[in-house]
Amino acid sequence: MPKKNILILGRNGQLASSLGRTKTIAGHHVISIGRPIIDLARPETIEKAIRDIKPALVINAAAYTAVDKAECEQDIATAVNANGVGRLGQFCAHNDIPTIHISTDYVFDGQANTPYQPGDPIAPQGVYGRSKAEGETRLRSANEQHLIFRTAWVYSEHGNNFLKTMMRLGQDNDQIRVVNDQMGTPTYAGDFALGLLKISAKVLTSPRDIAWGTYHLTNSGQTSWFGFAKEIFGCFAKFQACTPKIIPITTKEYPTPVARPAYSVLDCSTTSANFGIELPAWENATMRCIKNIEGRER
Repeated sequence: MPKKNILILGRNGQLASSLGRTKTIAGHHVISIGRPIIDLARPETIEKAIRDIKPALVINAAAYTAVDKAECEQDIATAVNANGVGRLGQFCAHNDIPTIHISTDYVFDGQANTPYQPGDPIAPQGVYGRSKAEGETRLRSANEQHLIFRTAWVYSEHGNNFLKTMMRLGQDNDQIRVVNDQMGTPTYAGDFALGLLKISAKVLTSPRDIAWGTYHLTNSGQTSWFGFAKEIFGCFAKFQACTPKIIPITTKEYPTPVARPAYSVLDCSTTSANFGIELPAWENATMRCIKNIEGRER
């Protein structure tokens, strides 16, 4: 079988960085490109890349993710997360290229009390969530050969995220106040990337067997931000003497410009059933990520 190109959009984000570590998928060459070469806000750059690279598969891990800032930057959030994704879908459909797109739990209103199914009604509460929801809609309309994977509470060794913030704060503070009334599933970008790469291999080798559509992919289990913080410091203590007191607080005690979903647990059973992918427990993933961080800093 001749080698083909797989194009990953985004290069510096947490998911894109984790995906970009691989050099091949099912024997095919991986090309990871970010801004300014490919910018979802500039459709001409997408079209040029697809024309030049001629990918057999496009994985879109690029997005505008500044949840609070999006409230005053609606135009750019919409340009990237909605319009850009729609144009990407059109270009891929015109060239018969399957598209894998990463979306978010923020498309839901967070008022559920059982894990969200992929087909549950969406009701995004802010500009960021609405732009991501619109991107999903536009991709579905543009390209029948699409897979949308929603995820939540992403963290990794790279960039800014909750886990790294807690590790930093824990070294400078005796007490840390953390919200305890928002539930979700911390998702390690490294695990998400491995799952997505296995799915991508199936798309490349058996495209006719793929059930195109919308799925969820997170680590297993659920907790609150407070529970996640406790687990972080329990793991961190194995490497450094860092045991601040974690104080649970309510969402009202930690106001943000955009309300965070009170419940962000996503049901991943259809991903398991259709692709045989089930990510490890979030507790296990937390330890592995911290071990990687500590190993790199020594």
